[in-house]
Formats: sequence, structure tokens, C-alpha cells
Amino acid sequence: MVRRGLGGRGWVCGPLPPSIGGRGPLPPISLGAGAHSPRQRRAGGGRVDFATFDSLVVPPGTSAAEQIAAAAPDARVVKAFSTTFAGTLVAGQAGGAPLDVFIAGDDAEAKQAVADVAAAGGLRPIDAGPLKRARELEGFQFLHMTLQQTLGTGWSSAIKIVS
Repeated sequence: MVRRGLGGRGWVCGPLPPSIGGRGPLPPISLGAGAHSPRQRRAGGGRVDFATFDSLVVPPGTSAAEQIAAAAPDARVVKAFSTTFAGTLVAGQAGGAPLDVFIAGDDAEAKQAVADVAAAGGLRPIDAGPLKRARELEGFQFLHMTLQQTLGTGWSSAIKIVS
């Protein structure tokens, strides 16, 4: 269940439905760059930041996920799902291959919960390391977004690790 929240600057997602891997209530999930509202700073529980932007909106040397963590110090913040476009996320694949979901965070249990949701949805969770790796994930997706016209993929491409 997704609703507009965070002072009109982001989205908040409640418990995930079973159709996309929900197994009951998960803590609130914050989406977008609005995590600096007083309400968000007071909120505890977990946060998954999968915000992407049309420009990088945070200063160099940090990430939106790290700013959410700073604004909600009691929250367990995880960066995930930000390297996928909505259409490919709904489809669960791009080019016939399951999507990779890069997960960054400092809390192993919270990262595992997000990985479980991704895997239950048929996606491939990849541990990208600590929360500071969100910096690269945000920059990587920004580049991916800017290449859409050049690639001519109609936002149906994905970032994928192959071997």
C-alpha cells in the first residue's frame, strides 16, 4: 500500500502484499527524498530508500540513504530497488533475465529482510555492502537514466551483473 507522505516530498509504503513477497507487516518504507520532515525524524523502525532522481540532489560524499539514516537515527536504513525502473520491476525481468536488486546497508538483519522480499518476487538480491555504497548506487542509476534516450530502450533496460 503506497501513499503520498513525508510532507508531500516522498512516498511511504506500508505492509507489502503477498503478491510481491509480503509475508505480513513490514516496517514503513520511505521512498523519495522527503525523509527530512520532522515526522520522519521521529519515526523508528526500518527504512528502505529506493529513491532515484532526475539529478543528484545530495552533496558529493553522501547519498539520499545516508541522509535518511542521519535524519532517523533509530531507523534501520537499507538502500535497494533504486537501480530498477518501474516497468522492469513489475515485469521482474529485462531481456529475459531476472532483475538484480543491489542492497546496501549497515544492518545485516534489515538487509536480509529486503533480500528475502526481492527473492520472493523472483528477483536476484545482491549485497552491495555498507550503506555508504548507496552513493555509487544512486550515481549508477542516474547514469542509467540519462542513457535511456541514447539506448532507445523505452525505460525497459536494467543494470545487471553477468559472469
